[in-house]
Amino acid sequence: MPKFYIFVTDCFCNVMPYTSYSEKLPGPGCRILFRTLVLTFCLCLLSGFEVRAQSAQRKFVVRGRVTDEAGTPLVGVTVVEHGTSNGVATLSGGEFSIGVPPGAVLDVSCVGYVPRSVPTENRTGLDITLEEDVKAIADVIVTALGLERNYADLTYSADKIKGTQLTNVKSSNMILSLAGKSAGVQVNESSSGAGASSKVSIRGVRSVASDNQPLYVVDGMPILNSSPEQAYTAIGGVADAGNRDGGDGISNLNAEDIESVSILKGAPAAALYGGQAANGVILITTKKGSAAKRQPVTFTSNLTFQSPFRLPDFQNRYGVSGGVESWGARAAMKAYDNAGDFFRTGVTAMNSLSVSSGTEQMQTYFSYANTAERGITGSNRLMRHNFNLRATTGLFRDRIKLDGNISFMRQVVKDKPVPGGFYMNPLVGLYRFPRGVDMTPYREHFEVYDPDRKLSVQNWIAPSDDFEQNPYWITNRIRSKSLRNRVMASLSADWKVNGWLRSAPAATSTISTTRSARGSTPRRLRRWPGTTAATSKAVIRRPFSTARCWPSLTGGSRPTGRSALRSAPP
Repeated sequence: MPKFYIFVTDCFCNVMPYTSYSEKLPGPGCRILFRTLVLTFCLCLLSGFEVRAQSAQRKFVVRGRVTDEAGTPLVGVTVVEHGTSNGVATLSGGEFSIGVPPGAVLDVSCVGYVPRSVPTENRTGLDITLEEDVKAIADVIVTALGLERNYADLTYSADKIKGTQLTNVKSSNMILSLAGKSAGVQVNESSSGAGASSKVSIRGVRSVASDNQPLYVVDGMPILNSSPEQAYTAIGGVADAGNRDGGDGISNLNAEDIESVSILKGAPAAALYGGQAANGVILITTKKGSAAKRQPVTFTSNLTFQSPFRLPDFQNRYGVSGGVESWGARAAMKAYDNAGDFFRTGVTAMNSLSVSSGTEQMQTYFSYANTAERGITGSNRLMRHNFNLRATTGLFRDRIKLDGNISFMRQVVKDKPVPGGFYMNPLVGLYRFPRGVDMTPYREHFEVYDPDRKLSVQNWIAPSDDFEQNPYWITNRIRSKSLRNRVMASLSADWKVNGWLRSAPAATSTISTTRSARGSTPRRLRRWPGTTAATSKAVIRRPFSTARCWPSLTGGSRPTGRSALRSAPP
């Protein structure tokens, strides 16, 4: 089959059929063929321009107004010609104007309203009404006494926090995960390192005499989150125990066992709990077993690191004055990072294993969690074990539902730092240490042997009549240990008498024992050759306190015992 090439040069055309690249055959009718092609191309262009011109001329402008069912103009409603990108948005009065061809259909849509498709039918004015898109969302929240209510039915402020929000970034203290989750709820942590207590205030401070802590209710069990002792004096706190932070009870819960947390704010929300709920209520609902075909086994592991966010800014221009301060003459001094060398990187490791199983008649949930934390100062450490077992069952075609739960917690906290004050606070001596002086000798030899007293005393730059002490002597000699065992058990029944009457008796019990000891760590006396410095008073404090709690149906505790204080002779 012959092929042709068409070459156009200076309005002339050569049509050359060929059978090979070397053989070219000129034809006599090239001008006629070229004119025919050019005429056809021009006609196609003219016909396209004519169609477009006719379509543009046939468009007309449609003006209209969009309102809701009450006649209120809607702003920002999108009006788009169906099947095209031709669209506009309504103005402040709900008006719009758009050019469309005859028979066009307008798609009108707005967030929160049911979208509509309106045919123009060659009309130049349209009044469009949109209906609200009402969707019933059954968002249930657990309120006072375990009652489940709908958000729309509540007459007071309440927030619901899912358990997954507490485990996204886990903390050894579960309550600290509530920070930033609810408006008006302020969560603060004590500066006592690992095992420190937490303070929660809802809608500000209500009383200057109390601790303003809310009431915690765990699966219907009220728990007062009061600490055995908090720091509030410069010398030593209650019983002269050295500003000891006794910790709190609610921080011992395992965050992986939490199903949801409901925060009831204000007196109307917590009225059913009486005067103990004057500062609000935090309702904690734990997980239950699942009757699903797939029985989930969940293992989570979390590893976090802590370090001081910011240290004070120290000056390095004025030297030592009086031997212990930095008000001396201006001089060029070497900058020592004594404060940064005192702190270390803290590590927290949390591992949790949970198993959920059951049938339609009975469900079981079991979990174990292990928390190990190393603080940022000294030898501060925490070790906690949590066991939880919960079983639910339905009897007589679910007319009676039984729910039993038992949990055991064991926590050991060693060498918890002092959360304030002057005495036995390592930060006082650390921050007031003279500038331009290296603290290494006082770190390596924090105590020296006193031949007159025949015992080792702390080695420090400050005189003995000052509250300031060697921070390394405090962390190595003023040791503490706190042991806490807690068992919580609850049993509840839900009896559906008839369609409008239900009975839900419940019984709860808590047994908690706490033992703590604080004092110096005796060691074999040693001499430190080549070390001379002024020594402070060698006062050794060994307070020991115990507290026992009897079972209570309200989940409260009644501490007893006494604190004994012994001091070495000066």
